[in-house]
Amino acid sequence: MKTLLTFFLGVSLLFWSMPLAISQQETSPGKKAVELNREGIRLLEAKQYHEAIKAFQAALDLLSKNENIRNNLASAYSHLGVSLLKSGRFSDSRRALNQAAALTPDSANLLYYRGFLAFKQGRYRESIRILKASLKKDPENAHAWTSLGHSYYRLDQLKDTLNAWDKAMALNPGEDKALRKLRNQVKAETAFTEVFLAGRSRHFRLKADGSRPGFDRVASEVLLYLEQGYDKVCADLGYYPAEVVTVVLYTRKDFRRVTGTHHWVGGTFDGSRIRLAVRDFQDHKEAIRRALVHEFTHMVVHRLAGGARVSAWINEGIARVEEGIGDQEARNTILKLGGKRALFPLAKLERPFSWLVSAVDARRAYAQSCSFTHFLIQSFTTRGVGRYIRMLRDPPKGSALAAFRKSFGIERKEAMRRWKATLDE
Repeated sequence: MKTLLTFFLGVSLLFWSMPLAISQQETSPGKKAVELNREGIRLLEAKQYHEAIKAFQAALDLLSKNENIRNNLASAYSHLGVSLLKSGRFSDSRRALNQAAALTPDSANLLYYRGFLAFKQGRYRESIRILKASLKKDPENAHAWTSLGHSYYRLDQLKDTLNAWDKAMALNPGEDKALRKLRNQVKAETAFTEVFLAGRSRHFRLKADGSRPGFDRVASEVLLYLEQGYDKVCADLGYYPAEVVTVVLYTRKDFRRVTGTHHWVGGTFDGSRIRLAVRDFQDHKEAIRRALVHEFTHMVVHRLAGGARVSAWINEGIARVEEGIGDQEARNTILKLGGKRALFPLAKLERPFSWLVSAVDARRAYAQSCSFTHFLIQSFTTRGVGRYIRMLRDPPKGSALAAFRKSFGIERKEAMRRWKATLDE
C-alpha cells in the first residue's frame, strides 16, 4: 500500500516582453536588435524556447547593455528550464536554469524553481538554501514553503518540516488536502516522546518508538531485509536512488493512529518515508520482510517516475512481484475470489487502492495487478516495466497509454486481453 504525493509545478514564470528604448532603434545594430527581440518574443510565446534563446542572444550581442533583452533571454532560459523540469530531464533543466540565474540572479521565482529542482534531484540541503533565498524575496509563495517542508522532511528534520508546511497552509488554506494529511501524520509522529534512531545502514535510517520493547533488538534484521531489497529492486528496475530513506516501525495500534489507513493496510510510503506496522517480529519475519520490500519498491517507483502519477495497478503490481509474490500465487487468489468474471476493469485500478474498503476486494485488486505485471515481465522483462515507469515523467502525447505502447510494443487493451486468455490455461 502506498500514499503518493505529487508536487505542484504551476507557478508562472515572469515573462518579460518590454520593447527596446526608442533611442536604440536609430542605429543599424539597434534596429536589428529590435527585430531579433521581437522575433524572440514571438518564439517564446510559441514555446519554441531554443529558437527564442538564439534570437535574444543575437539581440544581446548587438546591444550588450540592454536590460530588456537580457531579461527576455533570462525568461527564455527559465521557461526552457521549467519545461525540462516538468518532463523529468533534470540535468538539462539545471543547466538552463543556471543560465537564467547568471542573467537575473535576484529573481525570487527563478530561485524557487532552482530550489524545487534541487529537491527533485535529491540535493536537499542545497534545496533548502535556495528556497530560503527565494522566500526572503517573496515570503508569500506558498509553493516554496511546501517544497521547503518536503526538503526538510527528506532530511528527517520534522520540526522545520511542520513549520514550513504550516506557513504554506496558512497562505493557501484548505487547498492541498494531501499536504494536510501528510502534515497530520508527521505531527502525530512527533507526539511520540520516545521515538529513537534504532539503527543505520548504507541506504536506510531506522526509527522506532523506544517505549515499545523489542524494536531495538530487531533493528539489524530489518536493516538487512531493506538492504537486500535495495539490491534486488534497484537492479530489476534499473534505478539506484542515492538518498538515505527513513523507515519508522510502529505497533499496529499506533500505525493506525498515525496513518489513518484501513484495517487491511500494513505499511505506507508517503513520498519520503516508509511506515510499517510490526507485530510479533519473530513469528512474522517473512511477512515483515515482504512488507518492507513492498514499500521500498514504491519509493523506487516514485523516484523513477520523477514524482509523476503512476497507475496503482502497475505500482502495486511491481511491488507485489518484488516482495516475492509469484504469478501462480496471484492466479490462485484470483480463482478463489471469483475468477475472470470478478476482475476489475483496469481503468478502475488507476487510482490508489485506498478506496477499497473490503479486504476481499483489496486482495482481488492486488492479485490482479500482480499477475498482470508478471505477464508483462515474462513477455518484456522487468527492465521493460522500469522503462515504462520512467517514461511516465514525460509520456508520448501526454498519455500513459501511449507510454505503454512505446514501452511494450503493444496496446494496453490487447496486452490485457492476452493476459486474461492465459487465466484459462
